[in-house]
Amino acid sequence: MHVSFIVQLLFLLSWSNPTRGQCGNEDWTSTFAIAGDSTSQCSNNVYYVNGLRSEGYGAQLETGPGVIKAARCCSVDQPYSQESNSCYQAQWWTDLQRHDSWALCENPGYLLRGFFTVGRNFLADIGEGVCCKPVSHPDQDGPCRDINVNFIADGMRQCPIGMFLKGLYKTTCSTIDCLTQIRCCELIPGSVDGGWSDWGAWNPCSVTCGGGTQIRFRTCTNPPPSNGGNNCAGDPLELQICNQTPC
Repeated sequence: MHVSFIVQLLFLLSWSNPTRGQCGNEDWTSTFAIAGDSTSQCSNNVYYVNGLRSEGYGAQLETGPGVIKAARCCSVDQPYSQESNSCYQAQWWTDLQRHDSWALCENPGYLLRGFFTVGRNFLADIGEGVCCKPVSHPDQDGPCRDINVNFIADGMRQCPIGMFLKGLYKTTCSTIDCLTQIRCCELIPGSVDGGWSDWGAWNPCSVTCGGGTQIRFRTCTNPPPSNGGNNCAGDPLELQICNQTPC
């Protein structure tokens, strides 16, 4: 008869950051800067805007925000990927009418999940930013960078990996060529408690008869603890008696 039991062992763990989030491009041609009121936002609640793609500047006299056809949306890391969002609408009606002005998610810790637009011809038609943060994220911005952009040329204008859009900067005109910078910010990493992997296979028995032992292991890597999260509770190895037939 096999008897299973657990033994105590000191187990050292290396700490690491969660894997970077997944990203994908979302088609906004039917929602962003069309004629009439419309909201465009990342379709998944745990995804935020990482970039915007422009296409067709100058074609059929298109020079306004209607040249933005798609967004690059990226997921947040653990533990935020398991949470709901706290959101508000940032009022940009006057921000994008002024010269040399930022339109931002002003509340610290909030980043862009989308936009509310009322037309396609002028930057001021981007009337509101849909600003969100994971519910447990502090009311504080992570590291930010301002990046020069040019929406006249076709292509994606995006934040570095791991950063999300915080706002837009316009200079002195009302068309897309005066949208010259984007602000990109990181989330402040949240603490992630460690979780056990599945048990590995049993090692060979120490003897062929007369009663021996065999061992199997698991690791605190599913996920590994990070940013002050707790180590896994319990033991990383298990022993059992084996080959008890008399020699």
